[in-house]
Amino acid sequence: MNFTFVDEAYRIMHVTPNTYSGTIVYDLTCIFCNCKESIALLADGSFRRCMQCRKEFKTRILTKPILNYNQSIHHLKPKTDNN
Repeated sequence: MNFTFVDEAYRIMHVTPNTYSGTIVYDLTCIFCNCKESIALLADGSFRRCMQCRKEFKTRILTKPILNYNQSIHHLKPKTDNN
């Protein structure tokens, strides 16, 4: 039987080092119960387990994207009536 490593199973392909300058910082707060204590399940800290409710979750990125990131992806956003 072939197993998939956790780091490979939850790899996030849309987050690249070119999008963020410096080290990517992730929010440690649980998205379910807002507890501020969680442990990293992946080496980069992007997938965590809450110490209070014990649920596993994908964290939010706190690092600001590079300056021209919003302009470079503007064409990918859905069109609205205001555009």
